[in-house]
Amino acid sequence: MRTSSRYVLTSVCIAALTACDGGGGSGSSAPDNGSNTAKDATVQTFNIGGAAFTGATVTVTDATGKEVGTCGPVKDDGKCDITIPASANAKAPLIIVASRTVNGEAERLVSMLGDVTSTEVKVTPITTLIAALLSPSGNPGNLASEVAGGTAVVTPAAIQAQADKVQTILAPLLEAAGVKNENPLAGGFVPDGTGYDRLLDALLVTITPASATASNIEVAVRGTDKVSTFTSQDSAPPALQAVDTATLPKEGMSLKITAFLKQMTDCYALPIDQRVSVPVNNNGNATGDASAVSAPACKAVFSGEDPVAYLSNGSRVGRDASNNGSFAGLFRTGATGVKFDMGAYEFTRANGDLVISYRNVDTQGVEAFDQIVVREDNDGKLRAIGNQYQYSGGVNAYHQLRMFPTLNQSGYSYYSTGYSLNVNNETEAGQLKFDRVEVSAPDGTTLTLWPDVGYTSLNFKRADDRVSGTSFLRLATSYMATPPSSLRPQDFEPSMKFAKPAFTEEQLTQATTQGVWTFRYFLRGNTGSTSDATQTYRTRARALTLSELKQKSFAELSNQFKTEGFADAVPDLPGNGAKAGTLPMYSAADGPQPALITVDGGGDAWTVPTSAMPPTRVTLFGSWFGNTRTGFNHTTRVAPTARNATITCTPFIGGSSNGTDPCAAGSAGAYGQNAYATDLQLNGTAKDGRVFSSHYATYKLILN
Repeated sequence: MRTSSRYVLTSVCIAALTACDGGGGSGSSAPDNGSNTAKDATVQTFNIGGAAFTGATVTVTDATGKEVGTCGPVKDDGKCDITIPASANAKAPLIIVASRTVNGEAERLVSMLGDVTSTEVKVTPITTLIAALLSPSGNPGNLASEVAGGTAVVTPAAIQAQADKVQTILAPLLEAAGVKNENPLAGGFVPDGTGYDRLLDALLVTITPASATASNIEVAVRGTDKVSTFTSQDSAPPALQAVDTATLPKEGMSLKITAFLKQMTDCYALPIDQRVSVPVNNNGNATGDASAVSAPACKAVFSGEDPVAYLSNGSRVGRDASNNGSFAGLFRTGATGVKFDMGAYEFTRANGDLVISYRNVDTQGVEAFDQIVVREDNDGKLRAIGNQYQYSGGVNAYHQLRMFPTLNQSGYSYYSTGYSLNVNNETEAGQLKFDRVEVSAPDGTTLTLWPDVGYTSLNFKRADDRVSGTSFLRLATSYMATPPSSLRPQDFEPSMKFAKPAFTEEQLTQATTQGVWTFRYFLRGNTGSTSDATQTYRTRARALTLSELKQKSFAELSNQFKTEGFADAVPDLPGNGAKAGTLPMYSAADGPQPALITVDGGGDAWTVPTSAMPPTRVTLFGSWFGNTRTGFNHTTRVAPTARNATITCTPFIGGSSNGTDPCAAGSAGAYGQNAYATDLQLNGTAKDGRVFSSHYATYKLILN
């Protein structure tokens, strides 16, 4: 279980014969002898500033593990009533869990009540933190079963002890928000973005299971360097450093974020011919720039109600024939009816603009998460402005399970954790735009990304000075099983980028969730030391430790696909030098065609185990063995529900389909001769930006 959400239920009202009145009485004040039972009781949940735990199901479980009440799904107003009848004979303690699944990822908020009496109980990331400290496993999602199994002691005194510990950790933030005397468990609060609500806007709690007996925990103030890291087993976690009230989000910010997302939803609810003023083609799409946005409801999304002002990572509002451009959905009929919700404050930029995160859901129910930079206009409303950066960039915590399914080398499969650096490989006047991009990590380490004609992004260089196919910095690695030899992954994967020395588990846990990375861009021809532009990016989650990573599940290629898809692997080096194990993309029998990630009979090419992140990007890596050997990668986006994909060939950056790249001449999207696939990768991105990659490499490892 991971909790880093700002979403909350302000309170659960448990009333024994009497109604709850919103008072702040303690939920852990009465003695508990294990037989305290409830009369008819009502559980109520209330909205907080538009950031309710919408879609969640709320359950109340008693000490025996019996579910004694439930309601849901939680609506936009956050209200949810549960009646616990006296006949349920509920026994304290009561564990209250609000749970939902978002894009395949389970989210839970947990709270508890040490006795069965009339009171209100908050259900927030803070109560979930208290639950983690009460849980023998450190996983708040296990608390109900641990109470029922007798391994967790959840008496009023135990609850109060852990609540006091959490209050000590949060004391500087509570002081800054003016709520130092607020009970973290009992009593409701007003959902207006002030007081306790404002505190929750600013708070970031991350709970990551690391083993069967402990979780790694981070408590931070968003957009600052104020952070406390500890484990669920620590007896005296460190308190946050002093917090300046001025660094907190403005009062009422959550309400403004909700209003902004509603404006986005209202815009996309309009038909395309009202959203934009340019012609719509037979496919229901249009092309145009920001000046074509015509609907007042859509113009109102942007700062100054002017879409022309928006700029993000070099992209402006519009859509070209390849579907490129910011807010390209405004120009597509298929985007009509997309809804935007689950908004949350992330941090405030140096110029006062805000970065917020949000979810969008299309009419087919496909979810996606993103961030956007907004600005408070003169009328007090938030509107989109973008980061105003000239070039693409970004960084994600990245985690990979790298497997070698062919040539009997599966014993060398390994986990790796680190960060991916993301800069698009672009051209200008038919030539590569960048000489290089230098990136400074939060710890001061400098990394360099380089362009090459075959890749869609800038990547690290290999040991032999060629540009590799990866921008993933591996901080630490571990074999899936018992190491087959004394070789380390960096010994047989010279084209990958490994930290030297590798990070320890402790070093990984100490990396801040909100690390700041600085990108310095050097344009083509600039081989000097002065960059042409500087841009900074902030992570939303740190890279997992290896012990945390091993608690995760990954998407898997199906056995049928591995049997069929890897059947044509090259057994030995062919005349053109392609590696053993690589897959020829062209066959005389089939002729030119795209890469089909499918199986015969219409089955699934990959499966997604419970709790695994569903892939939304499928990437084919390969090499073209023509006049020179050149690597390439091609990616397609898929819905989280998809289990098959088609990957089309695209010419080299600045190249053409004329026999000098992997694409077949005269057959758009198809692969030609001398193109060989070396790797297939399934990537899923979690709500907090963490990427989970199932990577299958088919080539023969050189083990010496």
